[in-house]
Amino acid sequence: MKSNKGKRSEKKTSSSIPPHTVPVLLKALRIFESVARGEAETPKELAAALGVSPTTCYRILQSFRVAGWLQPGAGGRLHCPTGSRR
Repeated sequence: MKSNKGKRSEKKTSSSIPPHTVPVLLKALRIFESVARGEAETPKELAAALGVSPTTCYRILQSFRVAGWLQPGAGGRLHCPTGSRR
């Protein structure tokens, strides 16, 4: 049996991720921008639209909520708060 130790499960091409960047941060920023534009109703829809895993999307959204960058609104949908963060 071959060992995958030390190997990434997903290989990204050099054109898909710019060098010297943090991939999860780029995902988080795409998620935040989509929420700010009101592009999806649920984390699952948002994940599908952006091509990220639902679990990753949910955790990123929760992190933004805990940090005060997003707030729950009507029906639990997250949105960007008006005014300054805490």
